[in-house]
Amino acid sequence: MAANAFVAICCLVHNAKHGSFRVYLSSAVLMHYRNMSRSQTRTQKRPAPESPSPARPEQSDTPMIDYDLVAEKVAERLAQRLDSSDNKRDEQFTELKAQYTQLKANCSRQQSQIEALQNRVAFLEGESERRDQNGRNTNALLFNIPEERTGASPMDTVKAVLEKLSADGPVVDTPVACVRIGVPRDGSPAKPRQIKAIFTSADAKHRLLKRGKELRAKGLGVDVDLTPSQRAERVAKRDRYHALKGQNLAPFWRGSKLLYRQGTRIVEDHDASMPPPPPPPGSPPTYAQAAAASSAGPSANPRAAAQ
Repeated sequence: MAANAFVAICCLVHNAKHGSFRVYLSSAVLMHYRNMSRSQTRTQKRPAPESPSPARPEQSDTPMIDYDLVAEKVAERLAQRLDSSDNKRDEQFTELKAQYTQLKANCSRQQSQIEALQNRVAFLEGESERRDQNGRNTNALLFNIPEERTGASPMDTVKAVLEKLSADGPVVDTPVACVRIGVPRDGSPAKPRQIKAIFTSADAKHRLLKRGKELRAKGLGVDVDLTPSQRAERVAKRDRYHALKGQNLAPFWRGSKLLYRQGTRIVEDHDASMPPPPPPPGSPPTYAQAAAASSAGPSANPRAAAQ
């Protein structure tokens, strides 16, 4: 029974994980084995019961076990093992803390590098956009000019259009090169492709742009050569353009900028989320107002009813 109790207590001590439990456990081990040793001593000192035979009791050759000493040794060994485990745990925690600090510093440094790269990319994209716009600064796009017949070139077609335009007003410079954009389209009749006209200077291009109203009267069109980024800006402002047009503010494009006339002033429209400004005093009714008046009938216009 003593051996079984000893094994059970050793198992309990082996499963101890915290230092606060170690002190109470060692005391329990010492107290238990001290009681067992005293109980055995009292049992050995108790006189044997009287027996009818005078034979001497047999003496055991098993040596006496000092359970107090064994318990002290076991408790000492377990205390050393628990102390070693605590030290290892503290060392591991310190190492993990140092690794965490190092990782945090690395993350901060990498975040700074990422932000620097993002700023660099934004700068390079802006620089690339500026160069692209400067490279297109002398170009103009012509629309709705019929496709050339066999043997003719876009240059010949543009020269013929500009000669007629120069005959009706100020002379328009002849471009140095003309090229159709895109592949031929199918269909009958197929919509003609745009023509990119390249001039020697931006002033020569602007002289052609100023004749845009005359070209539109002939069913043709002219516009500046925009970059993909500028075309995307125009698409995003298309609804705003129609809203300003509905207010009779005569909106127009200057590159990717949307401008409109407010009286005698030309104003750039910055905030597309704001409602369009009211029309200037004395301006004709808007398209929406005219449509509402026509649908309401003569009673909606007292002056017209009186006439």
